[in-house]
Amino acid sequence: MATVHGMDFLLTWNCTHIHNLRIIRRLERNCAAAGYACPVICSPDDLLPPFKP
Repeated sequence: MATVHGMDFLLTWNCTHIHNLRIIRRLERNCAAAGYACPVICSPDDLLPPFKP
């Protein structure tokens, strides 16, 4: 859905199945083969600055 609708980011906590480098590379290849740009797949931790109490 994110790819077809042109989203820039796909935010997920699912680090086992979606936010996994092997899966991301496969998704990028599949998206490119279908003529789409794959969104950046990341977790909220990737977007937020480190917490410093």
